[in-house]
Order: sequence, then structure tokens, then C-alpha cells
Amino acid sequence: SVRDTVYVGLYTASGGDISISGGLTFDPDQLTLTCISTGGPATTVTWTRDSTTVTQGTQTVLNDPVTAQYTHTLTVTTAGEYTCTVANNKPSSASASTTVAGPPPPTDVTAVQDGPNSITVTWTPPDPLDDTTGYRISFTGGSDVDIDGGSTNSYTLTGLTNGQTYTISIVATSEHLFGDATTFEITLSKREIGPYISVIAYSSPSSRTGVCVSELHNSHLHLPLLECVQWEGGQLGGGLETH
Repeated sequence: SVRDTVYVGLYTASGGDISISGGLTFDPDQLTLTCISTGGPATTVTWTRDSTTVTQGTQTVLNDPVTAQYTHTLTVTTAGEYTCTVANNKPSSASASTTVAGPPPPTDVTAVQDGPNSITVTWTPPDPLDDTTGYRISFTGGSDVDIDGGSTNSYTLTGLTNGQTYTISIVATSEHLFGDATTFEITLSKREIGPYISVIAYSSPSSRTGVCVSELHNSHLHLPLLECVQWEGGQLGGGLETH
């Protein structure tokens, strides 16, 4: 009977080998990956990006119950190598992979502590910029920072905690995709960070009196003096006085 034929078809499909036809394809306009499997039913569908499991944005639609054809889709926002793996209870499984290209990463990334609670991150923008429209900086304990402009090459993180180690990542962004991340660690020093300006009043053995301006690093006088103004006569008591 027709009913028996349908039943046999379903039974055969449930015991069949999984295959993926057409490989894994990417639609750059919809930012969607698609793989079509046959020979199910598909009991598990696993998506990975760069060998890390991805769970968000997945969808599976049954196209044909007789052949157990399914369409599996994933919406992506980050570049990387993606793999779709489909399995059934036979057990049988099949995989297909493709690379989603994003904007190239910035180079020469450095981070410098320029105050007790701040870090300035600098980098060289991709060359050519192509579709790079900006950057995203992520750091431990803070919200992501989105920076407009592909030619931008620095950003200062403020409000950080002195003495804490921060993991910082920077990625280039295009209109829709994030590129590969550059990640590093930096520990905020507990010492006082300069340069600060120190004004030094002095008098010399020759009775020449003046004022010098210098940089003060880590609470110690940093020589040489930057600039001195002198005048004849008068003593300030000898020696150096810092203010």
C-alpha cells in the first residue's frame, strides 16, 4: 500500500548513511552558512568555528521526510573556519567546512601603561584597508569598545584597577563581520607612573640662583634637567628643593 511504501522509505532513511551535498556554502549578503544533509534523520547538528563549538544562530529545516533531507543554517558575525557536522543514530555522520574571510587583523599591536589606571593600545591598520570600517577592543571585566574608522590607530582604556592583570583583544571590523583577534596581557604597575613635572629651585656656590624643570619618574628625579632659568645674587639656602 501507499502507507507501507512511505513507512519503508522512512525506515530506510533512518538507517542510512548521512551525506552532505554541495558542501558548506556562505552567503555574504545574508551572513548565512548552509549545509544540506541527506540520509538521516539528523539527530545532532554541530557547528564549529576554528575547532570551537558554536551554538548561537542555528536553524534546521526538514525538506523531505522520505529521503530525510535537511537544510542546516548558521548566521555568523565572526570570520574563521566553520564546520557543519551532521550525525544520526546508525551511527553515521558527515562534515563539510569552509572559511569565512573577514577584514585582516591590525599589526604591531602594543599596549603601554600611561597612568595609574589607564592603558593606551596602539596598532598599525591593515594595508590596504579594503572593507575595514573600525575596530573592537575587549578587555577583562569591561564592556566591548567599538571604534569607528579604519585608519584609527590608538585608543586609551581608562578606569582600570591598579595592580590588576588585564587580557585585551583587538579585532578589525567590516560592515558586518569581525576579523581575527589579537590578544595579549598587561599588568598595571602599582608604582607611580610618570612623567610628571618637578620644579626644582636651587642655588649654586657661585651665588647663581635659578629654577629648573625636570621629569619625575617613579618618584625619583630624572636627569638631565629639561630647562633652567638663572639669575645673579640671592641664596635659597643651598642645595635642591623639590616642589
